[in-house]
Amino acid sequence: MSERLEAAADGIPNGTDYEEVREVLQDTSQQLKRLARQNRDPNRGRVTVTSSTDQAQKTNRPLIPVRASAQAEVNREAAKMFEEAGKVLLRSAEAAQERQTQYAQIAAAIDSNKVLLRS
Repeated sequence: MSERLEAAADGIPNGTDYEEVREVLQDTSQQLKRLARQNRDPNRGRVTVTSSTDQAQKTNRPLIPVRASAQAEVNREAAKMFEEAGKVLLRSAEAAQERQTQYAQIAAAIDSNKVLLRS
């Protein structure tokens, strides 16, 4: 998830009305990357993943495997990170009326990642 957030943030140009979105995505990506590194499974190698439906769709960097024994706790921590990112975006949306709908949609998309972590 860190890799996908990083890719999304990289797609937002500097100097736009979505500067804060890019910053939140980058920050959350870095937090997730750090969490994965702290719980890395040393017995498994990093891998680059390609979509089964679109071979052109693949990760931009190798993914970090997490120890099986730490996955539940890592998922809980990641869910908290997504929740916090969503809150920051919703607070930002309150201050930016013209972007309120877009920020709320982005926050909802980030929040939906918690569902993936729990399944």
